[in-house]
Amino acid sequence: MNASIDNGTTTQTWDGEQPFHRALFETLESAANVAVTEIEPVYETIDVESLERFITNSSSNDIFTAFSYGGCYVEIQGDGTITVTPFRQIDPK
Repeated sequence: MNASIDNGTTTQTWDGEQPFHRALFETLESAANVAVTEIEPVYETIDVESLERFITNSSSNDIFTAFSYGGCYVEIQGDGTITVTPFRQIDPK
């Protein structure tokens, strides 16, 4: 799994070779430049197991979910693409 970084946004696609939560944490850490152990537990924000089932049972880019976590906007697409943008990088225009 390779991450790409563009203007502060980090994107990578979960390929199922590692647990989903690990891919999510790696993407968050890369985008926010902080260890996930230094911010609130992700399980207080979203049910990661349900999110993994959502991705596993979908193959469409048309289906996605989004949430805020650790000062970032997180979007997960049905094909396993994880995109994380720190709020400081979002242009309000």
